[in-house]
Amino acid sequence: MKKTAMYGLLLFNILFLASCGGKKAEDSNRNENETRKVSVGEVLPDTVRVTEAFTANLEAYVTNKIAPQIPNRISKILVEVGQNVSQGQLLVTLDEANMTQQRLQLENMEADFKRIDELYAVGGISKAQWEAKKTALSVTRTAFKNLSQNTMLTSPVTGVVTQRNYDNGDMFAQIPILVIEQISPLKMRINVSEKHFSDIRKGIKVSLETDVYPGEEFGGVVALTYPTIDPKSRTFETEIEIKNANRKLRPGMYAKATLDFGTKPVLLVSDKAVNTLAGTNKKYVFVVENGTAIQRNVRLGNLYGNQYEVLEGLQNGDKVVTAGATNLKDGDKVEY
Repeated sequence: MKKTAMYGLLLFNILFLASCGGKKAEDSNRNENETRKVSVGEVLPDTVRVTEAFTANLEAYVTNKIAPQIPNRISKILVEVGQNVSQGQLLVTLDEANMTQQRLQLENMEADFKRIDELYAVGGISKAQWEAKKTALSVTRTAFKNLSQNTMLTSPVTGVVTQRNYDNGDMFAQIPILVIEQISPLKMRINVSEKHFSDIRKGIKVSLETDVYPGEEFGGVVALTYPTIDPKSRTFETEIEIKNANRKLRPGMYAKATLDFGTKPVLLVSDKAVNTLAGTNKKYVFVVENGTAIQRNVRLGNLYGNQYEVLEGLQNGDKVVTAGATNLKDGDKVEY
């Protein structure tokens, strides 16, 4: 009797579990065939303005190292670091003892050549002798001119003194006495991707911002593009000129330059439609076709506002899921 009851209980449990398993399978099939509610957006063409920002340090437009061509003692340095100077302004005077001696020598040679020239005119000396004296005088004149230029040093540009390396009375060695930098204009060198090689040209306007003057915009233009591309970085160097008429900007300041490459036609997709494949950087979207979500890989370009430029994977007019994609799978039925 007991055995009969136990067999009956066992049979009941088996039938009950089978019944539960069937219900779960039925629910699972129902979930797989369930139509998901989603929101969709359309992939559409548009025209966008193409800009790109670059960061670099500002540089002096010209840097001049002020030094004599021959060693000499410094008599007086007439400017200080930070002082503005004009082109042609006298900066340094050097000892003139050698110049005085050279001047006397030149005066004596000029007087001697005048006598020789008179003798040559009447046939008193040969042409070879006359030419030798003339050459010697020319060499002495050149030496005196060079010495004169090396006793009074002037500024070749309008700029600011950024270095002073000697005091009055020092003997000039190898390092320059002064460094003058032209800061109006300034320049900025940036490395631009090769994809813009055909877009960038001399004269393109550039807007600049600095941390030193937050919220203030400065203007510049593309002044030079280098003709070769670095094979490692796939970039080419571009030089920007900034007028800096008020001299607020200085060499060494960190700046952000934004270049405007004009407009171009693009195909755009909402950033809400873009998903990233787990463990990778690959992007995909769900395209709705005949009520079915189709997972499609895409290659995207720049982000314009809240829309990505489509480079590959989508066509004009495609409808993509922009909301409700959580746990959505390729082939799921959807409605919107």
